[in-house]
Amino acid sequence: MIFSLTCAGNEISKVEGLENLSELMELVLDRNKIKQIGEFSFIGQRRLQELHVEENRLRSLANLQCLEALKRLYAGNNRIQVIFSTNTRTHARTHARTHARTHAHTHTHTHTHTHI
Repeated sequence: MIFSLTCAGNEISKVEGLENLSELMELVLDRNKIKQIGEFSFIGQRRLQELHVEENRLRSLANLQCLEALKRLYAGNNRIQVIFSTNTRTHARTHARTHARTHAHTHTHTHTHTHI
């Protein structure tokens, strides 16, 4: 079983192919070319507690609502404008969790704006 996976600096542009890594607890995707996190990028990641996506090209942190166990999110040095998606049923819960984690663990030099 794989509990931690580091794929930093690999020019990755899409987050995909993780569905069979259901025991994954930490994923490091820093210094890649990821522009967005897809709706199905983290399907099956019920145990993921720590996600590193620093130094990518992300404009949104939407589609993280399926990461129920997520405790730490590192998303600094991106161009984040949207923290959550407004079309989700778990909007309020996701907003509260994501807002708290992002402000506690994101190290960025730009302001993050939340669109409601």
